Amino acid sequence: MKQRKGQIAVFLIIGLLLLAVIAAVIYSARKQPVGSKHDSELLKPIKSYITSCLEKNADEALSLAGSQGGVIYKSQGGIVKDYEQATTESIASTSSTARRVSDEGAFYLTYNNHIVPYAIMRPRFDIGTIYYASTPDYPWKTFPYTACAPAACDHSKESMKAYLGTVSMPLLRKSEGVQSIEAGIEAYIEAKMPECNLAVFKERFDFEAGTPNATVVVAQNDISIRLKWPIDVRSRDGNAYHLEDFSAQSMVRLKRLYELAKSIARADTGIADFDVRTVETSDSIGVKLVRDLFKAGDAANGDDVIVLTDRLSVIGGRPYSLVIARQNRPPALRYIDANPEVNLWGMITRDAVNPNIRGSKPLAYDPDEDELTLSFIVNPGGQAALMPEEGIKAETRFIYQDNIIVRVKADDSSLADYQDVAVYVNI
Repeated sequence: MKQRKGQIAVFLIIGLLLLAVIAAVIYSARKQPVGSKHDSELLKPIKSYITSCLEKNADEALSLAGSQGGVIYKSQGGIVKDYEQATTESIASTSSTARRVSDEGAFYLTYNNHIVPYAIMRPRFDIGTIYYASTPDYPWKTFPYTACAPAACDHSKESMKAYLGTVSMPLLRKSEGVQSIEAGIEAYIEAKMPECNLAVFKERFDFEAGTPNATVVVAQNDISIRLKWPIDVRSRDGNAYHLEDFSAQSMVRLKRLYELAKSIARADTGIADFDVRTVETSDSIGVKLVRDLFKAGDAANGDDVIVLTDRLSVIGGRPYSLVIARQNRPPALRYIDANPEVNLWGMITRDAVNPNIRGSKPLAYDPDEDELTLSFIVNPGGQAALMPEEGIKAETRFIYQDNIIVRVKADDSSLADYQDVAVYVNI
C-alpha cells in the first residue's frame, strides 16, 4: 500500500513538471525577442521609429551642447545646474542693480538665446608672489621682463608666457569626471526617450516600457550612442515580444572641436601676444570671434564668444559649431624701468595713437584683442599738470631740479592696467 502511494506521488510530480515545461514553451513561443525567427515584419516599424527618435534626441543634445560651451542644463534635461537669470523686469532695466540679480556677466553671457558659460575667465587669485590677478601688478610686476634689478631690467630677457586668466571648460569624457559632455548628452537622451510617442502604434500593439539607459562615446571622428530601453510589446493577436537594444551614430567631430577650443583657451590665458583671429585650422574648420556681447555699463568693449565650426559635421543640414565664451580681461602694460637708455619723452607722446617703447614692441598687450587707449596722467591723485614741453628724460647723468609722477595707463574702456613712473624733469 505504501509502495502504491509512493508511485502515485512520483507520477503527480512528473505530471506537474510536464505541465510547467509545456507552459514555458507556450510562453516562449508568444514572447520572442526581435531577431528570432518569430520576428515578424510588423515589428520592424516599431524598432525603426524608436531608432529615429534616438537619433533625433541625440542631435538635439549635441546641438544644445555645442551652443552652450559643451553643457546641457538640468532644466533642459542635462546635468549642469542652471544659472540665475535676470527677470523680465530686470532685463528691461539698464541699471547695474538690475544686472546683478542674474549671473550674467559673472559666469555666462547670452548668445543666440543660449546661456554660454565662460570658458575663459579673468584671473581670480594670485599665484604665490610671482603672478598677480589684479592690476597694476598683473600679470607680474615687471612684465614681460624676467630678470630685473631694483633699478633696471635686462631687456633682452622677456617672456610672453603670462597669467592672463583661467580656463573653465567641461570635461569631455565620463572617465574624466561626473559632469562631462558625454554624461550630459546621455542624461538628455534618457530624459527625452520616454516622450517618444509609441501611441502611434496603439491600434495594433500595447507597450510597457522600462527606464532608458544611454551610453555615449565621443570618438575622434564620430559619436556612438547605445541605448538599453526594455520595452514589452504585445500584439492584438496575443503575441508578445521584447525590445531592448538600440543604437545610433553621429558623424559630428565634437572631439576635434573640443580639443581645438581647449588649446585656444589655454593659449589665450597663457600667452600675452596670442591673437585668436590668427589661429590656423584645417580647411574644414573655421574660427570666428564675435565681440562685445556683454558689456559692463557704458563700456565700449565687453565679453566675447569664439565660434568653432566644422563644415564636415552636419546636423539638420547645417555645419556643427561649438561656442565658447570669453570674459573681458585687463590689458597688460609693459614695465617701464629706470634704464638710462629709455627716453620717456620719445615714448610718452600725447598725440600718438599707439606709442611704442624701444622700437617695434607695443607698450601694452590686450588678451582680448581690444583697441587700447593709452594715457599719461601727471601727478595722479593730485592737481593735474601739463606735460613739460621741453622734454622728459630718465638719464641719471644729468642734474635735475624737480621730478613728477606720470601714470602710464592702458585702457580698453572697461578695464585698465597702469604704472606710476617717477620722471625727472631737466630744465
